Formats: sequence, structure tokens, C-alpha cells
Amino acid sequence: MIFDDSFMIKLNQTLYSTNLSEHEKANVIKLIKEQLDEYNLRNTKENLQLMYDYEKHYLELIKNYKEEIRFANNLKEDLRREKTMFFSKHLKEVIETIECAKVEEEVGKKWIDDLIKSYLTSIDLSEAIIDTKVMQKVNDLRQASDRLLMEIAGSEK
Repeated sequence: MIFDDSFMIKLNQTLYSTNLSEHEKANVIKLIKEQLDEYNLRNTKENLQLMYDYEKHYLELIKNYKEEIRFANNLKEDLRREKTMFFSKHLKEVIETIECAKVEEEVGKKWIDDLIKSYLTSIDLSEAIIDTKVMQKVNDLRQASDRLLMEIAGSEK
């Protein structure tokens, strides 16, 4: 423990009011420091062990949920890829097809606008479903982690 000035002043004031010799006062201060250092070391070791146990169990949870995490990540990647593909390739093909079919310009624009709106609504809905599922898994992981923390903290007492 690092002794700040106020602690040392109070300790010296307390010892000054006793009938101890300077040598005895120095021994008392040394003994107090040793005891507090030992206590702090023990407390630090316990806290480090608690943190280690928590991290170990947390990593174990992630390991146990890795397939679900990978699956959710793949779903999100697929959705991003599909969206990119739609706007970079498929939409261009639809526009070209409409132009080749000699569809009236106003009708073609309206149809394309409706297609984009419908597609974005569908993508947003798919993304919301994925996000909900991902958040459920994150909450499951968080709850399991909290339970483990309580178990670890309870076993340390």
C-alpha cells in the first residue's frame, strides 16, 4: 500500500501521544506497513484470480457460442453482399431490360422506384430479423456471463 502524507501524519500523531520510544514507534510503523502490504498483496491476488476466472469463463462462453456468432456474421455478410449485388448488377440489368422493351419512360421509372422501395423494405426486414436474432444471442451470452460472474464471485467469498 502506498502511504499518503495524511495517513503518515495521523499515524505519527497517534504514536506521538503514546509512551513508546522512537525505536518502538519505528517498529510499530514498520509492522503496520508490512501487515497492510501483505493484506493488499493477498487482496490483489484474489482480485486477479477473480478476473482471470471470469475471463476464462467468458472465453469459454464465446467458444461455446462460436458457431452461432459465425452464423450471424455470415448472415450479415450475405445480406451486405446481396444488397451490393442488387445495386451494382441486378438493377442495371432490370433497367436495361426495361429500356430494350421500349417501356414508356414514366412507367419504367415508376416501376424501378417501386422495385427499389420494395427491395429495400425486404432487406430492412431481413436485417431487422437478423439483428433481433443476434441481439438475442448477445443477451444470452451476457446473461450466461453474468451468471458465471456471480458464481465466481460467490465462490471467492
